[in-house]
Amino acid sequence: MVRARNPDFNVCELAKALAVSDRQLSRAFVTHLHQTPSSRLRAVRLALAAESIVTLGPSVLRDSALARSCGFPSARALRDAWNRASPPAMGSSD
Repeated sequence: MVRARNPDFNVCELAKALAVSDRQLSRAFVTHLHQTPSSRLRAVRLALAAESIVTLGPSVLRDSALARSCGFPSARALRDAWNRASPPAMGSSD
């Protein structure tokens, strides 16, 4: 979870850290978790953002430093991911 907070951390970095190919990592994720590594990483980052929103309020979605602390490169990237993932469960914020 710590690496997920780094906006520069990505699926290639995860595969490298685990000493497997990107393709092997993808197959393992889909087989065992039924999602791609990138969708899982995004879900973890959105969960971090959700915790911040509960603690600090919805302004997190507009704060670049807070977005980066959740693993997103910018507040815009966080808002875009949040809105894509947000039918009624998460709520849209634009």
